[in-house]
Amino acid sequence: ISASMDKERECEKDVVYSLLRAKSLASSTQQVQLAINSSIIQLAKANCLLVVSAIFALLEGPSSSDQHQLQLLRLLCQILETQRSEGEGVAACNIDKTLARNMTRFLVSEVSNINHTDPR
Repeated sequence: ISASMDKERECEKDVVYSLLRAKSLASSTQQVQLAINSSIIQLAKANCLLVVSAIFALLEGPSSSDQHQLQLLRLLCQILETQRSEGEGVAACNIDKTLARNMTRFLVSEVSNINHTDPR
């Protein structure tokens, strides 16, 4: 049973990362972007920590464009708002202190380095 659960987790992780990377495709329409967001939000209801960790990993990545970072930050806000507003209907999003600290440092660093005209 453990091997099948590990395989299932790995598959879920692959789906999350694939969807998040697909958000960066310039050729995708608004409908596609909304479908991606909806799918990721649904996945976050079941495994919030995985989704939040994946978003953060992509935000930190050097290959993430400003536009993709903005999309990911907006999606992160939607996920956290969904967690807050739906409460009991979703799995708890228990982000450990290390991840929370790293996210905070990253966001503060980004905010302090961006130009006032940057949309992020």
